[in-house]
Amino acid sequence: MGKKQEYGVSLLYSDLEAQNVGIDDGSRFAASLHMINRYDNFTFITQLTRYEISVDGNNDTVDDLLVKMGGFNYGEGVAAKAWLPSVSINYKIDTPNIEGLTMHFHT
Repeated sequence: MGKKQEYGVSLLYSDLEAQNVGIDDGSRFAASLHMINRYDNFTFITQLTRYEISVDGNNDTVDDLLVKMGGFNYGEGVAAKAWLPSVSINYKIDTPNIEGLTMHFHT
């Protein structure tokens, strides 16, 4: 199989529309760099993401450092700005005796 590398960039920007009167609209931004390295049956994936959500301090939370997210009647405050690193390792086992089955182990 040998070595193989893939690189990628993802970008997001959008305006947010407030549902409540008296709350300013906001915006959100996210950027991500990701890399996939393959060597024989191993796959090593890394990703670094930065996101920022800009909202009015009156958004039903304590301040503009937290953004309320959730569904239905439940909402929890999450950071309005953050760095999110991610690492994944995968090992693939071919099973030639069982047609159509390939096993993957992830961490």
